[in-house]
Amino acid sequence: MTDKMAIRTFPTAFKLKAIKRAEGGEGVLPVARKLGISRKLLHDWIKAWKAHGPAD
Repeated sequence: MTDKMAIRTFPTAFKLKAIKRAEGGEGVLPVARKLGISRKLLHDWIKAWKAHGPAD
């Protein structure tokens, strides 16, 4: 039996708050853990923000 993980979507405001916290000195890993997201996902959001601005 295979369990599939549900795809979660996050509002832009949530992403921006996470990015600001990570970039503001808290660090990526602690912020990701507190928010219940993966470190890679937060890194992807930061990379996308720096490249394209606040697009989803």
